[in-house]
Amino acid sequence: MSALTKVFVVLHVVLSLLLVAGMVTFVNKVEDFRTTATKAKEETSRERALKDDALVAAANANSSRDMAIAEANARAAKLEQGFNSAQAEVAKQTALVAEEKRRADKADVDTKTAQQIAKAATDAQKVAQDALLAVRKESDDLQKKYSESMVAISDLSNKLDVMNKRYQQKLEELAAANAKVEELQNSGGRTVGYVPPAATPGATGATGTGLASAAEQPAPVAGQNLKGVVRSRKTIQGVDYAVISLGSADNVQKGMEFKVIDRASNQFLGYLTVDSVDYNEAMGHLRGPNLKGVREGSEVVTQLQ
Repeated sequence: MSALTKVFVVLHVVLSLLLVAGMVTFVNKVEDFRTTATKAKEETSRERALKDDALVAAANANSSRDMAIAEANARAAKLEQGFNSAQAEVAKQTALVAEEKRRADKADVDTKTAQQIAKAATDAQKVAQDALLAVRKESDDLQKKYSESMVAISDLSNKLDVMNKRYQQKLEELAAANAKVEELQNSGGRTVGYVPPAATPGATGATGTGLASAAEQPAPVAGQNLKGVVRSRKTIQGVDYAVISLGSADNVQKGMEFKVIDRASNQFLGYLTVDSVDYNEAMGHLRGPNLKGVREGSEVVTQLQ
């Protein structure tokens, strides 16, 4: 075989190999194209489905947007209405504020006027207080004098009662003496120059009263035990007084001291010092720890037993 033939044979083999390789490559590319086309078709289907979904979503979004716009418009209208109402209220409140400011200015003027009046009233009150203090001092002096006068009047009244009772006693003694004189005259006895006997302590006349003047009463016996009761109680100018059922007929004298007791509870109430004496009663001032318990019927004694 010649060299040219060998060359042709080699070329043929090479070409055959190249053709086979090209066919294999072409077949492979065709398969790749088919695979790619299938994938592209599938992708296209998916994209079409996505597009359809997007269109539906867009339609829904448009509907939602329209609803949102409608709601927004309604809210805007409502807000505008509220804004208009707020503006009207602001105008009203502004007018009220102006009126309140006018009133405040007037109140400030009234306050200043009232302060001036109050200052004048305070000055007048101070003058009145000074005058009141002076009147109170004068009233206290008068009250003191009144209290002293009341005590003096009470003492004089008691003395007058004693004198009246002494006078009544003398009238009774005189009546008894006249009766005795008449009796003696009727019996033919001696009547000229008759003098009735002087009353003695405890003596009983024709009337059976046994009265005697204070000057004729015997002196109190040392250690005597006198017992009586409280007849009444009163307060004069803050001082407690009581009237007891014992008097000059019982040898009670001014300055004597009695103990006041509650016999029911066996409680010591205080002391009574005699200030004035009548024939059958006396009055004195009270002192002691339980004066609130002193009442009508409380017992008075000179000696506690």
